[in-house]
Parts: sequence; structure tokens; C-alpha cells
Amino acid sequence: MEFAKPMVPALKSEKSEAEPAPVADFSYRTQPPIRRQFVIFSMLLISPAVLTLVVSAATVEGAIARGLLVFGAIAAAALAFFGALLAERQFMKPFRALAVASSMLQRRSSQPLSDDLLLRNDEVGAIARSVDSMAKQLTRWDLKFRELVQAEVKGADVAERMAHDLNTARNIQLGIVTRRLSRDPERRFDVAAYLEPAKEVGGDLYLVEMLDDKHLCFVVGDVSDKGIPAALFMAVTITLARAKLRYIKDPALVLARLNDDLSLDNPQTMFVTMACGVLNVDTGVLEMASAGHTLPVLIRKGEASWLYDDCGTAAGIQPGLVFTKHSFQLQQGDQLVLYTDGVTEAMNASSDLFGDDRLLSTVGIESNSLSPRDTLNRVRSAVKTFAGDAPPSDDIAVVVLGYRTWGA
Repeated sequence: MEFAKPMVPALKSEKSEAEPAPVADFSYRTQPPIRRQFVIFSMLLISPAVLTLVVSAATVEGAIARGLLVFGAIAAAALAFFGALLAERQFMKPFRALAVASSMLQRRSSQPLSDDLLLRNDEVGAIARSVDSMAKQLTRWDLKFRELVQAEVKGADVAERMAHDLNTARNIQLGIVTRRLSRDPERRFDVAAYLEPAKEVGGDLYLVEMLDDKHLCFVVGDVSDKGIPAALFMAVTITLARAKLRYIKDPALVLARLNDDLSLDNPQTMFVTMACGVLNVDTGVLEMASAGHTLPVLIRKGEASWLYDDCGTAAGIQPGLVFTKHSFQLQQGDQLVLYTDGVTEAMNASSDLFGDDRLLSTVGIESNSLSPRDTLNRVRSAVKTFAGDAPPSDDIAVVVLGYRTWGA
């Protein structure tokens, strides 16, 4: 016997689905009644005997003898008929129960068989127990299949809601960083920036804003973790940094105050590496401080080099840290590249790192005529080409600052 697959309630859909093909019903109801077949068969068996008695009655002389033979024929027919009914009831009843059970199986419902049928020691009992076992197994499979389908539908809904929430969080995070970079009408500086989380949200950050008419501040940072925890810590960090830069123009002091605030209540012991700088766009004097961040690259006359070699200590680990301030004099045409370790630690399919040397060679070759946007695109393209089909291993943030690069 072959059973159809368990039926599952159809999910609602805007499109109408074609009606399923009709399934043949092999239940006993589609066949000629078993009782009628059995009775007819029994009557056919006794009809020769009855006919013989009737013929004999016709040849016997005497009314009494003929009457007795006819009466005997009628009595024999009646006994045979009622005996057939009794035998049918006792013999065919179990088979009718089995037929009903088989029909119920086909219709995905169940009807328990009687104990009298299940406890029989003959072939009928064996068939009954097999049908009963199949019914119970089919019921378990049907329930399990329904649970799996419901779980899959529920999981799809949860995944869809989570994807929507993460996409919203990504947009919020990208809105926290500086989206509209400062444009100087006097063309004293030019800025290009880029942020790409490895997941939907991440922990890299940057900030570029004018503090007043002649001071430009910029911050690039990298939170220790990834994903949603890093995004939350990043939001707190960039908000604190923006608030402190409004009244403090010393980058070393900004990092010190920021470190104290992040260390005050940090149960997860998260930290952030950060480079902070303030540029006097009139004089070209640059002041910078680093909290354990990657070293900035200075591009001058087509040559790339590290701006300084002391990266300092990450912020948020312990309060009371002091950070070193570096001062530089930028020249016309100089570019400053700040980035997170997602650039230098980008990996390819062989787990090789992009590395510091490759970064210097990327931004230093034939860079005299490049704008900050060109330099940024060159770094992005080089990292993407190097990584190939390998998935991103870390968030990436890049800020390129050009000082009087127009006409340089």
C-alpha cells in the first residue's frame, strides 16, 4: 500500500494555486458491498440442493410427501440464508474494520482499532497490528512535519525582522559619522572619507568637522569588538569625542578626557584605538595624538612615510592615562592618510595580510597629481583586489586629508 505525503495547512498567498489532482479512494465504500457478495455466494452454493429438493417433490406421489419436501427445501434455504448472514457478520466484520482503518489512513485521520481485533492471534490480528502501527507512525510524521513547517515559517519571519532591524541600525550608524564633509571655499584643504563595516554594523568610526573658521578636527577610531556590541560602543565614543572637541582643541587632552569617560563604566572591558588631530588650515600647523591606533601616512612629493612612530595606549582600559601630542608643519600638496587596521590586516584566500609595506607603496607611487578622493579610491581598489573573493575580515575606515592640494 502506498500512502501520500502528510498534508500541511496551506500558507496564505496572494496568488491562487492550482487545485491538486484528485486522489483515488481505495476504501471499501467504492467496491460492491462485501455482505451482499458473501450472501449471494452462499445462496449460489445451496441453490443446487434446494432445486434438487423441489424437483424431487414434483416426482413424489402423494400430497403429504410433496409438502414435506417443499417445506424442507424452504427451511433449508432459510437456514442457509440466516447462516450466511451470521457467518458474514462473524467472519467479515474484522475485515470491514481493517478497510475502514485503511481508508482513514488515506484521509490523514486516525481511528483506533478495537482491542479484540489487535489481540487476535491469527492473520487478521497481524494485519490489524500492522495497520495500527502504520497509523501511529504516520500521525507522528504528520505532526513532526507540521512543527517543522511552522518553525521554518516562524524562523523566516524572525530573520526578516532581524535583517530589517540591522539594516536600520546600519543606516543610523552611518548617519552618526560625518556624512557631509567640510568644504573649504578658500581651498585650503580637501577631505575624503570611507567607512565599510564587515557585517551589517561595526565598530570603526571617523569624524571630520570644523571647530571654527580656521581649525579642522578629524578623528579615526576602531572599537575592539565587532557587530552590534562594537556599534553601540562606537556610538558612545564618537558622541563623547564630538562633545569634547567643541571646547577642547588639544587632541592629547581630548583623548585623555575620552579615556576617563569610557573607563568609568565599562563592564565588558571594551576599548577603542583612536587617532585625533587638529589642523590650523591657515598656517598648516598640525597637532595629533594617538590612543593605540595605526600610524598615519604622510604623502609628500610622491613619497609615503609614517607621520610618527609612537601609537600610544588604547582608550577605555583604565582611567588616568596621558597621551603624547605631536606637532607638524604641513606643506602645500601634502596628504595625510588615516585608516583602521581593517586595511593593513585585510586577508586574501591564502590568509596573507595586506600589510604596511603594501599600503605605503599603494599611496606613494605617482601620487603627486592625485586628489584626496583619488588616493582614497586607490586604497580601496588595492585592498579589494588583494582580498579577491575572501570575505572581509574586519571593518574598514579611511580618511584622506589634503592640505592646499589644488594646483600643487
